[in-house]
Amino acid sequence: MRFSARHTILLAALGDLTCNVVATPLSLRGAFDLLPRGGKLPKFSSPKPKPGEGSKPGTGAASGGAIGAEGGIIGASSSTTKTYVQLLDDGPRYTGELDTAISQNMADKVIAGPGIVERYHVTTSKAQPAAMELKPFIQGDAKAKTFVRYRMANKKDADGNVIPPEKLEEEANVFTQISVSKERGTIVNEYSYATKDTLKATGGEMRFSDQCFQAWEKQGGGNGLNTLIQFKVINTAARDAMVKGHRDKKVPLREPQTWGPGDDTYKAIMGSDNGRPYIYMLKDHHATLGNKKVTEIQTIPEPTAIIVFKLAPA
Repeated sequence: MRFSARHTILLAALGDLTCNVVATPLSLRGAFDLLPRGGKLPKFSSPKPKPGEGSKPGTGAASGGAIGAEGGIIGASSSTTKTYVQLLDDGPRYTGELDTAISQNMADKVIAGPGIVERYHVTTSKAQPAAMELKPFIQGDAKAKTFVRYRMANKKDADGNVIPPEKLEEEANVFTQISVSKERGTIVNEYSYATKDTLKATGGEMRFSDQCFQAWEKQGGGNGLNTLIQFKVINTAARDAMVKGHRDKKVPLREPQTWGPGDDTYKAIMGSDNGRPYIYMLKDHHATLGNKKVTEIQTIPEPTAIIVFKLAPA
């Protein structure tokens, strides 16, 4: 077989390429990558959406659908990503603050300033069922319509201009969506983007932990809270910690796994942006909520990433 100059050039180009199989940590099972010889392998992590991304919210206060189902805005996001070592350090520190508040019988926090209804545009949807993905973690009939959904939106834009009523429910303005069931003793966080809260510019925002507490208080939940659920986790550090834990234990990513306070996965999740707000809520309002601690965490990374925090009195 005779080679032309064209064949020679083609073979030279192919000779400078190598095919590498990349086993990526945590978030990807594996990938094939075609790299130039001597090139660097790419780094992978869990997909991190831009602020405000996610499933689009329904429009209007009466937007229905199961709690956590597609059609509602989802997840929880932060502009910071911690390393696994940082998570392991922060988790025990946060839970230690809760232990101190309970053991020293510290006074509950008084939330300063206006409440959520006065501070934000709040709409509620009553008689909502739980999403079927949550069925393994929900006590009783998951189809029972016991949840009340709270959607919180900005009243003013980033420049301080009052948002017209017809635009209050637009995706750009809604920054938190949580659902509360007094009957089930459960709060489900479907969506929270603190960066979208325009009151942050003036320091007048309310922390997510206080938003959760006030929504629970409005339902007259008292000390009956026993379960906190972070639905459709999109925080990179928390997702990676979940996947690492399952893989270290050789637990399939589509099967739930339970973690206790002595487990690194428990510590890492408590140190993440998906665990810290709940610890703050339990610490700041410990007496009202019955001096509860997170006794165990349940995780399932795929196909829908979910973290369940189970509570019990100290």
